[in-house]
Amino acid sequence: LYPLPLRYSRLGESVQSASDEYNRLKFLRQPLKLNFVITLTLVTLMTTLIALWLAIYSTRRLVAPLRELAEGTRAVASGDYLKQLPVHSTDELGVLVSSFNQMTNQIRLAQEATANSQQQTEAQRTYLETVLTHLSSGVLSLAKDGTLRTHNTIAEKILAVDLTAFEQRPITTLGDTHSQLTPLSSAITRHTQHNDQDWQDQIVLASPYGRQTLICRGTRLPETTDTLSGYVIVFDDVSALIRAQRDAAWGEVARRLAHEIKNPLTPIQLSAERIRAKYLKHLAGDDQATLDRATRTIIAQVDLMKSLVDAFSHYAQPMQLKPVTTELNRLLQDIIELHRQNKKINTFELDLDDTVPLVRIDPAGIRQVLNNLVINAADAMAGIPSGRLTLRTHQATGSKDRSVVLEVRDTGPGFPQELLGSIFDPYVTTKTKGAGLGLAIARRIIEEQGGSIRAENDPAGGALVIIQLPVSLDTKPTGPLEGITNTASSH
Repeated sequence: LYPLPLRYSRLGESVQSASDEYNRLKFLRQPLKLNFVITLTLVTLMTTLIALWLAIYSTRRLVAPLRELAEGTRAVASGDYLKQLPVHSTDELGVLVSSFNQMTNQIRLAQEATANSQQQTEAQRTYLETVLTHLSSGVLSLAKDGTLRTHNTIAEKILAVDLTAFEQRPITTLGDTHSQLTPLSSAITRHTQHNDQDWQDQIVLASPYGRQTLICRGTRLPETTDTLSGYVIVFDDVSALIRAQRDAAWGEVARRLAHEIKNPLTPIQLSAERIRAKYLKHLAGDDQATLDRATRTIIAQVDLMKSLVDAFSHYAQPMQLKPVTTELNRLLQDIIELHRQNKKINTFELDLDDTVPLVRIDPAGIRQVLNNLVINAADAMAGIPSGRLTLRTHQATGSKDRSVVLEVRDTGPGFPQELLGSIFDPYVTTKTKGAGLGLAIARRIIEEQGGSIRAENDPAGGALVIIQLPVSLDTKPTGPLEGITNTASSH
């Protein structure tokens, strides 16, 4: 044995210690390896999860403005212009969101302005329609090519035609369909074809209510657009005004005649009667016959002139009417009873509607009107063996104001066609005798009581006079009436 140095001994111990450590680590190698793998795996998993969370968070934060923009776009598409999006940043997305908010705000303001404009337009249209509806003038609106666009209700009332059926049709079709309106449609067409800026015409129509005079004015609209350009036609029915002026003129003539003519008539008649009484018995032969014929002619003509002057005076006098609530059917039967002995009328027929309401009339005035109509009908049917006079009552239909209609119909020759428009004017008559004031006075009596009267020829033959009388608000008659019990028909 050789002793080793101490250094070798320490080295040996060190080698032995390292060998033990190696053997220990070799023994722990697999567990350590597994621990490291597990640790690294956990670290990797945690890093991946954190990265994924950060990615999701970043994505959501990045997509949130886009999602809000999409929701705002859907809201705007559905009409919600009050939608405002929150601005989270000042980058490009923030600028885009701010622009979106500004856009929706401008759209909202524009929509409010449009709504206000529409409301103002609707209010103006309603105001204009109200004004046109309550105008006393008829108004027609025509397109540039003469097509009827719109009209007011007064135009239909004046023309007695449903103008709605003629809208979007040429105005010429109005005259083609209703011949009485041909003068109106022809005048409008003439001025529109000449492209007149402003014009005015007086047009006379032969309406079912008699001669109708219209003052028609037209204006060409400024040519802004095709839908706004065209013409406006305004017309007024001045028939009543002209008739009133004519009646006033005739009244003045009647007063002058009564003063200037009637006063000398009495001395003329007395002088003729005195000459006749004094000298007729002293003459003989032809001289006596001549004086007799001359004085009789003078006296007869003076009486005729007196009757004419009396008719003049009666026509000129203001109507003193006393309207009361009256049962029209009883009044008609009472009047007919007075004429049943008239040999010129073979048959009297009453077709009276028991359901007609009471009317507000002056019975004496209506008696005068009907007596005149019955006498005229009797004269017209003189010599006709089967002459029949029919009186019919019924309630008016399709009228805004409640009224009762009285029809007086005969089987005579009817009215001359050329006189239908002026049959109610003074001194218009088909008789060889008479002043021609009967129907004129009848019209005054009817119109003074708020009614209307018109004449036409019955298609079946004969004359037809239609009277419309206002309905009374009372439920019981307020005026005494003599008469017989109401029946439906009488012959």
